Amino acid sequence: MRILLVAIVLIFTQSVFAQQKGNVKGIILDKEMGGEPLAFADVSVKDAKVSSQTDFDGNYFLNIKEGTYTLQVTFAGYEKVEIPNVTIKAGETLTLNNVMLEALKISHNIKNSSQKSVVAALYEN
Repeated sequence: MRILLVAIVLIFTQSVFAQQKGNVKGIILDKEMGGEPLAFADVSVKDAKVSSQTDFDGNYFLNIKEGTYTLQVTFAGYEKVEIPNVTIKAGETLTLNNVMLEALKISHNIKNSSQKSVVAALYEN
């Protein structure tokens, strides 16, 4: 009888904790490629250890505790995007589609002749 009571308490406890989480999902797009899905972009919750990576179709999915967060989307060579005030409710899934990432703008300010010769060598071939 005690084993049955302990099992019931454990099942009840797990269901209570499971209901305190919600989900956020969506698609990350590449502005440089005309809005094509961006594979392998990182989607994370700022100041938390929760993250996901987009699949080949740009889809991501995060399961996080109920609360209000800032999501960060990063990809090498692209500007970081922050989405503030994302409110997660227990047992619900929030969809944030069509988040666009844009390539970094690189300045070509060359100040001295040695830098000019290095840059010129890169473009010769």
